[in-house]
Amino acid sequence: GVQCVYCWHTITGYWAGVQAGGPYACTKALQSTVKAPVFSPKMMGVEPSLAWHPITLNGLGLPSVHRIGSMYDSMHSYLKASQVDGVKVDGQAMLTLMGAGLGGRSAATRLFVQAMEQSVVKHFGTGANCINGMCHPTECLYSYRYTSVGRAADDYKPGAGGAYSKQLTSVAFNSLFVGEILQPDWDMFQTYRHDALLQGAARAVGGCAVCVSDEP
Repeated sequence: GVQCVYCWHTITGYWAGVQAGGPYACTKALQSTVKAPVFSPKMMGVEPSLAWHPITLNGLGLPSVHRIGSMYDSMHSYLKASQVDGVKVDGQAMLTLMGAGLGGRSAATRLFVQAMEQSVVKHFGTGANCINGMCHPTECLYSYRYTSVGRAADDYKPGAGGAYSKQLTSVAFNSLFVGEILQPDWDMFQTYRHDALLQGAARAVGGCAVCVSDEP
């Protein structure tokens, strides 16, 4: 049977962050405001689609600096009470775009990442209890103190034809970099797919956990 359960959330709560205002006391207490991301011209040149990304068009709801710890504490205490064993904290790279008014991108990232880690340790302990996702910016990597697992590449996409070869190539190269700081996570795969032997062998020599997501 299932022996361990993790739950997913982003570093800002959800993809669009925390609702500013709203009818719920729990969100009002976080004193959230909607902030617009700031992209460098070079970043826009590499990825012009960022101009119409949802957080560009609608902003990102961030809690008050004084309520960041409360946000994680409220989520993680609820999950722990529900017998959840750990979390995957996704979307961490978004913090590097939200430094205005928070001391810059490095300071903003460090504020959120270290508050998240403190809550993880408080509620789930110091073991392998957190998977960091979308965490390749150096602002994220250099902020970790208590968590040690991080996603090394894009998601495994079994229905995307030959995309698995590109995914494995990128995750292997990325692991050379992030592996100096984090234990790389190569995502799950399915053992009944035609690429299963390649997926398993790559992980066996990749210095990462071997996780499968077969249907029960």
